[in-house]
Amino acid sequence: MKKFTILHFILLSIGSFNILKAQSCSPGIFTTQAQINDFHATCTSINGDLIVEGSGITELNKLYKVVSVSGDVIVRNCPNIKTLNGLDLITSIGGDFKIINTGISAISEAKIPFALFSIGGDLYIENNSNLLEINYMYDLSSIGGKWDVRNNANLKGVYNFFGLKTISKDFVMFSNGNLQDLELAELHTISKGMTISNNSGDFTLNGFPKLHTITNGIQLAQNDGLKEFNGFNALVNTASISITHHNNLSQISGFPNLINATNVTIANNIGLTNISGFAAFTTLANEMEISENSSLTTLIGFQSLKTVNNHVKILDNLSLTTIGSFNAVEIGDFTFRNNDELTMITGFTNHIQGAVGIIDHAKLTTINAWDNLSSGLGIDISNNAQLSTVNGFENYSNDASVININNNPSLSVCCWALPAISEVQTNEGIISISGNATGCASLSQINQVPVFSNCPADQTVNTGSDNCYGTINLTEPSITDNCGYVTYTYEINDPLGDYGSGEGSENASLDYPLGVGISTFTWEVIDESGNNDVCVTTITVLDKEFPQIITELPESASISTLPTVCEAVYSVTFPEATDNCSITNREIIVYNQEGGSPIYSNYNAVEGQTYDILLKPGIYELEASVRDVGNNAYISSTLILVESNDSTALEAMATGGTLSCSTNFTTLMGTSSINNVAYAWTGPDNFASLLQNPEVSQAGTYTLIITSENGCTSEATAEVTAEEDLPNVSALGGIIDCNNSMVTLMGETTTEGTTVSWTGPDGFTSDENNPTVDIPGQYTFTVESSSGCSAFKKVNVNHNNESPEVQLSLGDVQCSESSITINLSVTEGFTYVWSGPDEFTSADSEPSISIAGTYSVTVTGSNGCFITDSIELAQPIPFETSVTVDGSTATMNISGGNGPFDILWDDGNQSTTVSNLDDGDHIVTVTDVFGCSQEITFTIMSSGTEEFLKTMSINIFPNPAFKFLNCNWENENVEILNIYILDQSGKIIFSKGFNNGKQSVQLEINIANWSSGIYFARFSTKEKTGVLKFAKI
Repeated sequence: MKKFTILHFILLSIGSFNILKAQSCSPGIFTTQAQINDFHATCTSINGDLIVEGSGITELNKLYKVVSVSGDVIVRNCPNIKTLNGLDLITSIGGDFKIINTGISAISEAKIPFALFSIGGDLYIENNSNLLEINYMYDLSSIGGKWDVRNNANLKGVYNFFGLKTISKDFVMFSNGNLQDLELAELHTISKGMTISNNSGDFTLNGFPKLHTITNGIQLAQNDGLKEFNGFNALVNTASISITHHNNLSQISGFPNLINATNVTIANNIGLTNISGFAAFTTLANEMEISENSSLTTLIGFQSLKTVNNHVKILDNLSLTTIGSFNAVEIGDFTFRNNDELTMITGFTNHIQGAVGIIDHAKLTTINAWDNLSSGLGIDISNNAQLSTVNGFENYSNDASVININNNPSLSVCCWALPAISEVQTNEGIISISGNATGCASLSQINQVPVFSNCPADQTVNTGSDNCYGTINLTEPSITDNCGYVTYTYEINDPLGDYGSGEGSENASLDYPLGVGISTFTWEVIDESGNNDVCVTTITVLDKEFPQIITELPESASISTLPTVCEAVYSVTFPEATDNCSITNREIIVYNQEGGSPIYSNYNAVEGQTYDILLKPGIYELEASVRDVGNNAYISSTLILVESNDSTALEAMATGGTLSCSTNFTTLMGTSSINNVAYAWTGPDNFASLLQNPEVSQAGTYTLIITSENGCTSEATAEVTAEEDLPNVSALGGIIDCNNSMVTLMGETTTEGTTVSWTGPDGFTSDENNPTVDIPGQYTFTVESSSGCSAFKKVNVNHNNESPEVQLSLGDVQCSESSITINLSVTEGFTYVWSGPDEFTSADSEPSISIAGTYSVTVTGSNGCFITDSIELAQPIPFETSVTVDGSTATMNISGGNGPFDILWDDGNQSTTVSNLDDGDHIVTVTDVFGCSQEITFTIMSSGTEEFLKTMSINIFPNPAFKFLNCNWENENVEILNIYILDQSGKIIFSKGFNNGKQSVQLEINIANWSSGIYFARFSTKEKTGVLKFAKI
């Protein structure tokens, strides 16, 4: 160890000797006073560190010529150094300036300013027990590292730093025992954070009047002597502010111009009573916590706070009584917890979005806030022992997913929570309500359904004798609802169409005239949650007043038929009638006196109108009736006798006969009382004949109707009987058509012990009851009894094999669909089956087609007979067009379709090819023989391209392109640039415009789905156009 000390001294001596010969000296460590004394005065610059360390060193005067040190300057563990004289002419330190564990009492005891202008690293002053002042660094303008002053037991002040403006890292004042003044009047920037903590002494923070930037925020903690601070007037924004654990800090008023911060924490400041220093603070980027400030009574310092991006927590401030500074807040979450003296929360009038928690308050009785809060995570109001009144939250109806109202034993009304509850239910969120007073002890108690308590009973009333209304008097029902109601309405539905509605009023009297019929009064009440109750009362109004016919019909009338027809005309004018209400319908009905259905009826007769009624000879009763709205009716009637005008009365007479084994036919005999009549017979088995005396072979009743020339008719019947041994016979024929080539004859008898036989055309015979035949004609069915007595019936088998007649033609062309209709002329009731080219099929009668070829149709009638026909479409209806552009020449290309085609270019030319077209967009129209047109837009681009492209620095790549095409251009003088990409026909398949301010553009276009071929990219401004050609592969 001894050898090392001697060698170290020799090296220092050699170093000192070298310094004597040079202005720039090597780094050195001075551990003895002798080494310092030997330092030569000609050395003004040290290239490296200057380190002074050793208890034997008492003064540094011999270093007075040094003006710059490129490394660190460190004075440490030198308890006998009383001043820093000798270093006071240093103007720049490239590294750190550290003063550690020395005996100095001030930076400059002689009150001579240090010449130090800049420190490249840290200023570090620690454990200097005699240090009272850090002062007289007038010229120090910047610290490249951090300011760190700590553990200086008797340090009173920091001042006279008139030039210090920036500190590039942190500012730290830590555990300095007697701090009273902290003044850096020109400091404006701390690039990282400020920490002032654990400093004793009675001091005030007011020495930073120009400090406007503290990037990482401020931390003030455990400064026992700090009473107040108001020295951050220039600070506008910072990351965070933390003011915690101060016993004597009474007020915070030092941030009057602070606008925003990320986090703010004010906690455990025992003597703090007032926070008023954040008057301009508008934006909190994250969280604020004000907690455990046991003497804090009032929060009035955040009157401008508008936006909280996360949360404000006001917790455990046991003396807090007034919260009055958050009325500007619009967005953010708020939590109040365990503020024991707080009795009322008011304000927050502009707060529209955020969650709210109010928890664990011993004396809180009233919440009268958040009238406009409309959205947020939810509400938690719990464990507030005396809370009895909550007003607000009525608009809280968006996004809520949690609501807790628990253990507020004095809170009995929670209607204010209904909007939030409804939203939470919609979002399937969490609702917890319990431990509150009755009325708010559960969700069901809060969200009660309104109830009508005295819904009026149904009533029946009569109209007045001189009017058509029934008047009622109702008492509107009263309502029971724990939260009151939002709307109370009534609606009256009157059968006459008079509808009334309005706002209901509990227990109010409602008088209303109602028309005849059933009316309903419907009351509905809806509360804030949308719960409703409905009360319906039915009022029946009866009209017991009957209508009256003023002029009665005559008791009877007698008329005769007309000379030329067997009918008479009875004219009746509908009589005048009156009623207390209104007559709803007028009817005229005529009955035959012999009974049966009316022979004439008019259910919409008009008063005063005359009606002519045709009546055949006979006796009739005519009724004219009126009915009112109550369905009361009045009838006036007359008896009408209609006599025939013929000289001899028309009378039909009919005589039948008897069928026997020997006589299978009998002749019906018809006669008339007058000449020139027509005969018509009907009878069993659909028998019908227009002969006067037809032959019949069936027993039964036959009816004869004769008709005279004037249309009068008379009816008579005749009976044809059969002897007992004549067998019964019935038979049916049928129809042969294209569906049925054969028909089964149906023969039947109910007589036992008979034999049957059929005969017919072409010698047909059969002994079956139901033989099958395929020849049309008349067939005879004969039944013979065991005694040899026979009876027969003739039936017909008809033939229906007519095929439909079809005519085909081409109809109208639908240009928009590129198709033509086939017209088919045929009788209705047929089916159609079409076939054609390209697997065309259709069941329409007149289908639309577009492809050339032959189209066939099969038309089938209801009898199964069909016919097939066809028609040809020579050319397809659609046609395709394209334009080929070559310089200023354009050629029209047409394929498909039906010509001749008319071509019309926008310059009036009608040829297939046009030349010498101007640059720009052009239009050509092609029209086929049907008049269907296609319009094509194409572009001619033939001049000025190269110069324009060069000016614009336009480039497209790759070329050829496969999936993407890149277009780049640059020109700072372009106002508007448009790009169009066209195919070879001139059709635009891509376009995009770029507005003012686009000096350079890189555009990527997806062309993966484009067809392979040649394309043109056209670039155009207001004045010029340029074109580049590229290929898509």
